[in-house]
Amino acid sequence: MNGILDGPQTVAVTRGDGIESVHRVAWCVVDDSGRVIEGAGTLDVPVFLRSAAKPFIAAAIVASGAARRFGFDGREIAVMTGSHNGESFHIAAVQSMLDKIGLSEDALRCGPHLPYDDASAQSMLQAGQRPRAIHNNCSGKHAGILAFAAMLGAPIESYLDRNNPAQEEILSFCARVCGVDRSRLTLGVDGCGIPVFAVPLPAGATAFARLATLNNLNDADAQAMRIVRDAMIAYPEYVGGTGEFDTALMRAAGGTVVAKSGAEGVHGMAAIARGAGALLKTIDGNGRAVPPAAMDLARRAKLVYSASLDNLDAFAKPQVRNRGGRVVGRIESLPATDATPYDLLESQARALLDGESDLIANAANIAALAYDEIPDINWAGFYFMGEDGTLVLGPFGGKPACTRLAPGRGVCGAAAARGETLVVDDVRAFADHIACDSASRSEIVVPLFGDGHVRGVLDIDSPSVGRFNETDRRGIEALARAFSEAAYG
Repeated sequence: MNGILDGPQTVAVTRGDGIESVHRVAWCVVDDSGRVIEGAGTLDVPVFLRSAAKPFIAAAIVASGAARRFGFDGREIAVMTGSHNGESFHIAAVQSMLDKIGLSEDALRCGPHLPYDDASAQSMLQAGQRPRAIHNNCSGKHAGILAFAAMLGAPIESYLDRNNPAQEEILSFCARVCGVDRSRLTLGVDGCGIPVFAVPLPAGATAFARLATLNNLNDADAQAMRIVRDAMIAYPEYVGGTGEFDTALMRAAGGTVVAKSGAEGVHGMAAIARGAGALLKTIDGNGRAVPPAAMDLARRAKLVYSASLDNLDAFAKPQVRNRGGRVVGRIESLPATDATPYDLLESQARALLDGESDLIANAANIAALAYDEIPDINWAGFYFMGEDGTLVLGPFGGKPACTRLAPGRGVCGAAAARGETLVVDDVRAFADHIACDSASRSEIVVPLFGDGHVRGVLDIDSPSVGRFNETDRRGIEALARAFSEAAYG
């Protein structure tokens, strides 16, 4: 394998008031054609997807007809995708699969380990029981591959081998959904014994984008991906379990995202509402950095609506505790260092405005541009001044907002009345703030001028406190100025 993976400093581990360690993370977001929408770090170095590939392995099994032949239900399909905790319901689902195939637990060759779920592990130890292969977090995937091999008439005892027909079909399926030639897969052996493949981050993210949209797939692959996607959304507890990040994220997102982690700090997301896929990898392989990095990426790239993430602080900023249980630090995302390229953004805005005089069309394009390109925001749009001084909602991106703002009311009204840009670091400390979106924490409002009069405002909100600095102020003022020049001369 050629090339060394690298990425920006993304996640910090703090102790007291100091930063003790820093994790670098490479990541990208793509559409279902494989076009990179945004990313950071080296994107051309193959990365082993590890368990993040399980949704596609499960889809290959479904596409083969094995899940239908053996009558696997949604929970069993979900546990095939899972790195499960070994809770009783996980074990019951895997045992049910083996019973339907007509195999005993002895057929599983994934190796034993104690359940990841502490309560389940303690219960086993207290009962004097030893862990078995069915307790392995990958046992659902292995049961699924056994079903595939059985359906094909392939040797059951060699189902782990790369040249087993079931494994060959799985690798071919994974290559297709990643949009790469099968010969380009870098292969190795996973921790549970099956063949594991590596592809560059954009290729892996493409598979997640296609899981989100079901586009750029043949009909059989798309139908299989839909079945797997729907099972993961319906039964997220079978993908991880109690206290697991993927389960919590999918529940919070309410069916708008499918998430799957893998060993060595890999995490993928299929953003259904956004129509995109994301894949990240911690450079040092440390999994503790994954939830904060994934949460930050989901918010900044708008993969998940910000309000859906509000109750996941335990994953966004996990606590560091000492042996006595005292909280001594946190694991959290560092402030983004990739400042918005406002010069380029202004050029794009002027290109969109060139030759067009319709106010609504121009406002719609600028709102969409700002909402899509400025990171860590949850609303961007316009309010236009009515004859009585009321600000009336115009085109915007984000959650539905207040339709009319009385003269002088809120941050927008104050900016319009003063005729100057207002930057509010914490809207909850602004006495007259009008909360259209409870997730908003900071705000910038820039007046629009025409013929020396305020004609409206450009309003941008963020779910982060203190999001907008002087660079943002100048850049967003340039966007507002470009719009005003096209609209009002």
